[in-house]
Amino acid sequence: MKVFASLMALLLPALGFAQQDAVIRLPDALGPDRDLTLHLRLGDRSVVGGFGTGLNARSHTLDTGGLRFDGARLAGDVRVTVNPDPWLPADGNPIEISVGLDLSATHGELAGIWSAPDRPPAPAAGRLQAAAPDDAMLRVGIRIPGALRRVYAMRGPSYRYALDMDLRAGLRDGTADLSRITLESSVPDYRRYTARVQSSDLRLRDGRLAGAVTALIDHGGQAGGRGVRPPREELHAFDLDLWLIGGRIGGTCRIRVADAEAVEHVVGVFAPDGRPDPGASFAWLRLHHAIQDRHSIRLELSLNRDRRIHGFAWVPSENHQPHSVDASRLRLTSDGRLAGPVRVTVVPDVYRRGEPFTVDAELDVAIDSPDIRGAFTGEDRGVATRGEVTGEIRARPHPVARDLRDLSGCVLGLGYSLVTGDRPRQAGAADNHAEIHLDLREGEVIGARLIRPSDGTELQAEFEPVSLAFDGDRLTGTVTFQFQDQTARPGRYQFRIEATVEENRLRGYWRGELEGAPILTRSSKLSGRLIAP
Repeated sequence: MKVFASLMALLLPALGFAQQDAVIRLPDALGPDRDLTLHLRLGDRSVVGGFGTGLNARSHTLDTGGLRFDGARLAGDVRVTVNPDPWLPADGNPIEISVGLDLSATHGELAGIWSAPDRPPAPAAGRLQAAAPDDAMLRVGIRIPGALRRVYAMRGPSYRYALDMDLRAGLRDGTADLSRITLESSVPDYRRYTARVQSSDLRLRDGRLAGAVTALIDHGGQAGGRGVRPPREELHAFDLDLWLIGGRIGGTCRIRVADAEAVEHVVGVFAPDGRPDPGASFAWLRLHHAIQDRHSIRLELSLNRDRRIHGFAWVPSENHQPHSVDASRLRLTSDGRLAGPVRVTVVPDVYRRGEPFTVDAELDVAIDSPDIRGAFTGEDRGVATRGEVTGEIRARPHPVARDLRDLSGCVLGLGYSLVTGDRPRQAGAADNHAEIHLDLREGEVIGARLIRPSDGTELQAEFEPVSLAFDGDRLTGTVTFQFQDQTARPGRYQFRIEATVEENRLRGYWRGELEGAPILTRSSKLSGRLIAP
């Protein structure tokens, strides 16, 4: 295979009909332990273009006009503009550097030296690989900082106001298949704003993704500051010019909203993609206007045809909590429809007190893998609701186990679970996370330890018998212990957990009590892992 790859690396550029990707790492090029990675698109005896990554979360601009590639050697000069993000470089200014390359291509590998005007030559290495063809179906993910431009412009440069763009790219019969585009905030568990795509003219040609996407951004009542409050809904335009090289994406995104405009240097990833089977998938659904005052609910569900559909929800208008979902009567039909009732139980947190309440919704959506579109009708505390449902599905990885007898251990990560004060921002809040490490043998829990994840310290706790149960990829259980350590409030803690299994990972939520009183927390997220023998 190596001989074949080497011959192809030599022949294809000479024949002039195939492009290749080169990914080259330059150690310490941006400072001690701060590498620069060049992502280059190679054409017929030329370097077509590319971008750089390293130092921060931006893509970096390359001038590749001084580089040459003849199939066996990549050599010449490339000028790099290192674009700043809000943190690096510390002075917020771009860095201009010039890099000289002299690399040989052998068996698909690149090796040689790189140099700069202020330093001696140093080793460099990389790889060659075939460029992803435009007719391949790819899943493309892009983080767009500052995409929520109105909020971003008022409150300063912060990745908290980013959007993630997720799309499927490829060509079918010469026409770009880019109809599947979703936009979600980078932290969709608690940001109130939503984005609904209105139009797109994106095109993928020769590894370059370019065009415009417009989206209606609903600020959800969150935007504002300095005495200014913009309209709640505004049309945003995102003009993209991106390279897809070696599994990574880089380039620019121009953001326009009303009288505000900015250019962001963005990065992302892409990978081959298929059409998941709805009956073995994860689904992300946004129920627009399911909460009073036009707020949304975001459901994360594991879809099954032969077992109970389950998952959890985020209700951004209320708090940062994951909330429980009863989807036991929701049905996935053979023709790809998801229909039936869903009940979300919304619980208070330490910031927003009150009593739990329920939100009901009757779903009627169609799944055109991976796209989800439809509508719902419902009720929130006596107020009738109705609205649009948008979302997508992704293939569900097989769990490493579906029975406790197949495990030797389990780790349950309980965020913000130990009570250290009335509010988690008080002293000691950083240490109120906990991990419960369980040892299993023949399906029985034979040992339990309480660990502080920040430093691995074992905390003093006496455990009562633990119950855990599998139902397909759903894990539920109860863990109770008498907490005797001085790092948090002592007493009898009891946690009920529900999680979805993704291979060996756990994602879900917990509900806890201390001496019988509900624990109000900053966020009751549950994470963890299953340990196979």
